[in-house]
Amino acid sequence: MPPTLHSLRFLSAVCLLACVSACGCPDTEEFIHIGAFDSREAALRAAIPRLAVSIGECPKVQKYRIVFTAPGIYAIDRHALLYWRRGSKADIGYEDDVFSSISPGFGPYEVDDAFVLEVSRKGGSLADFDRASK
Repeated sequence: MPPTLHSLRFLSAVCLLACVSACGCPDTEEFIHIGAFDSREAALRAAIPRLAVSIGECPKVQKYRIVFTAPGIYAIDRHALLYWRRGSKADIGYEDDVFSSISPGFGPYEVDDAFVLEVSRKGGSLADFDRASK
């Protein structure tokens, strides 16, 4: 008996859901671009809530890089909030040049997922992670 339109739609939906659930989160690194900002501080304040969302959506990813365009320390315009896990703890900091590692004076600060969520909820900044790590 040939498949009906209804059964084909059902099978398509099942395949789509299987693909989304299997392909939705990367294993090692999530790279997210959040746009352009007038200042590094404004970009970091936007990046922290986006990081919190990513941690909630893909909790097993080892590294998150929230990338943005803004004026920086150097003439480079692509920067990132970098968060990477090491067991139950994680480090967070600012990269003035994407993939260049944490810039001096901007981390790394030892944190965990719960603290990222807390700073995000209060509209905090990278300085909140610095104060907490002292």
